[in-house]
Amino acid sequence: MANPKTIAILGPTGIQGASVLHYLLRSPSSTFTLRAITTRPDPSPSLPSLSAHPNLFIHHLPSPTSIPHLTQFFTGCTAVFGNTNTHSPIYDGKPDSPTEISALKAIVDAAVEAKVGLLVLSCLPDVGELGKRSPDFVNKSEAMRYAKRRARETGLRVVYVQLGWYMQNFVENHDAKVNPVDGVIEFQMKGLRQDKRVPWISAYTDLGPIIKALLCNPDPYIGKEIPIVAELLTMDEIASIYQSVTGQPSRAISPPLSSHVVSPQPPLEERACLMDLLNKEAYLVDETIMELCTELMKKERPDVGMTGWRKWIQDTGFDVKKKEEGYGQEIRKQRERWGGRKFF
Repeated sequence: MANPKTIAILGPTGIQGASVLHYLLRSPSSTFTLRAITTRPDPSPSLPSLSAHPNLFIHHLPSPTSIPHLTQFFTGCTAVFGNTNTHSPIYDGKPDSPTEISALKAIVDAAVEAKVGLLVLSCLPDVGELGKRSPDFVNKSEAMRYAKRRARETGLRVVYVQLGWYMQNFVENHDAKVNPVDGVIEFQMKGLRQDKRVPWISAYTDLGPIIKALLCNPDPYIGKEIPIVAELLTMDEIASIYQSVTGQPSRAISPPLSSHVVSPQPPLEERACLMDLLNKEAYLVDETIMELCTELMKKERPDVGMTGWRKWIQDTGFDVKKKEEGYGQEIRKQRERWGGRKFF
């Protein structure tokens, strides 16, 4: 595994898969052949040009639960990065539709069938009863348990990565806005106590380097759960840092969960579950959890390190006032074409 060759990447048009794909393509020392596996019939607007990247191949997956197709695409791969999007429209709840847990288990089973050297599986920690109302936690923790069992049975080498709360959420939902009365920027997570810390991560910028470090030297991490978290901050700290960077007066507020706006955010019951996990400090809030991802990041970006909230604001030019003028929509367009500001 010292010199990885062919890597399969699931979900290359989503946040996690795209971070891995684009970092491996941009990395000057990269000698990878990449297989981008997507269920989207026409993913070309969100993927790099094939003509510019002769080492990139795109494969269409007709169903995320198709073990024969996954096995075919995984065969010959040194490693696989597996991840799913809980809220993908493909998991629409209809009787004949695929489910996320079936898709995750199919990734594991296909990795076994194809005899891949390494599976890096994006999942979430097992938080027991606290997570039972969140499809994210139910599916992704069950997938981790399944992968661990299959690893014991077959010898499959697996590393489990668990991402914290995306900083990009402030761009794409209603957690940051201008108060129309006094013009102060307000940061909020409905239902979260202001004294509780949140495990933040810049998924676009930081996941790719960490995954590459794992691909190049997986042995010390086989079987381990690796939380991917840059820093732990309360909403008061989020507001204070934003104000110090931008000069815009800011504060944190704690609106009740009942004021939660469903679209485009998770349903109320799921949101309540997530806030409960944070309020009870059950979701990646131990200071020691950052040691492994920091160690891995140093191998790829020793001079930069993890992207903290301050640096993320500076690098992206994030501006809540501009966001309310259509900035958020423009960011989404930039993300789709992977141009402009580097949010990844």
